[in-house]
Amino acid sequence: PLTLVSEPLMLVTELLRLVSEPLTLVSEPLMLVTELLRLVSEPLIEICEVDTDES
Repeated sequence: PLTLVSEPLMLVTELLRLVSEPLTLVSEPLMLVTELLRLVSEPLIEICEVDTDES
């Protein structure tokens, strides 16, 4: 009975691995993009805050 359980488990883990591989490939550049956006937006937000302070 253990082999009956372990075989579909093997299949499921293999499927998860196959699905997760392209996901990591997609998520890595996404992480980079969000980091870039954060870096760009921080000084922009500061500039906007300074502008509102002057008025």
